[in-house]
Amino acid sequence: MSYVCVNVTIRCGYLNIPPLSEYQDFLFEKITELQNDGLGYKRIGHWLNEHGYKTPRGHKFKSAHVHSILKKRRLREEIINKPYELTYGDWSIIKV
Repeated sequence: MSYVCVNVTIRCGYLNIPPLSEYQDFLFEKITELQNDGLGYKRIGHWLNEHGYKTPRGHKFKSAHVHSILKKRRLREEIINKPYELTYGDWSIIKV
């Protein structure tokens, strides 16, 4: 009896991505909604501050926070949706 042995390598970038909190998801959805309504980063930051929202670390919102939340979420989605790499390496036949 013989077996074919093949080294297979699978590479994907989304195994080490920490999960988002419900609050982070909420902020992203609200910011996206406000942006779709035509508000810019600065106005979104003012709106969030006026309604009592804080950044995930407990600070007041600035335009840079709003931009960062949108950018990081976009990058996260790109990593998660990126196809994995499958590589076949050396192979051999083992006779038993």
